[in-house]
Amino acid sequence: MTGRRIAVIGSGVSGITAGYALSHNDYVTIFEADGRLGGHADTHLVARPAGTGPTGPPVGVDTGFIVYNERTYPLLTRLFAELGVATQPSEMSMSVRCAGCGLRYAGGRAGLQTITMPHNRMLATRHTYTWMQKYIFPGGLIPSVTAIGDSLARTRLRIVSREDFGAHYAETLRIWREQFAAHAGEVARLGFDEVFSRMWNLYLCYSEAGFRAGYIDVSQLTLARV
Repeated sequence: MTGRRIAVIGSGVSGITAGYALSHNDYVTIFEADGRLGGHADTHLVARPAGTGPTGPPVGVDTGFIVYNERTYPLLTRLFAELGVATQPSEMSMSVRCAGCGLRYAGGRAGLQTITMPHNRMLATRHTYTWMQKYIFPGGLIPSVTAIGDSLARTRLRIVSREDFGAHYAETLRIWREQFAAHAGEVARLGFDEVFSRMWNLYLCYSEAGFRAGYIDVSQLTLARV
């Protein structure tokens, strides 16, 4: 081989592909700072959580460039054919989860869990400024499912299923409240004073009462693209 000497920086999909194509006629060296090749295209081994089903080896989760189409990726398609890379039909979608608001989106469907209240109650209280908004959730607003649906009307997402479980959430708050009281000494040692403890206990009691009375609820909504 009498070709050029070429350095390729990075071993992602583009780097590996360029190196492979150039190596037919040139001397190619790929430089990679990481301990493996592939860039963001990788297989992550995820341990199975205890108590969620049959035990077994870790689950391989592929990430990176794993979706393509034949019309706009003719060169990649040709490379797959040349290397004998097997493919299968799939949809080009994405999944994301927002830890802040609880929104989950996966392949044209999204899951939203939120505290809700009846629509007439939301309209009556949306401009009020309560103790809860001042100390616990500054700027917060509890929506109604109706209001969420009205907002979605401006998009291609629609609510296709709904599950309410406010009574269960009330029980969760009761457990939190009892555990908080049982560990009051530890809370004090962390530097939180009696004012904080009373405020937090009031918040837990206040919320539990709201869910038990049906004044507020918790809704899990499935949104689908139409």
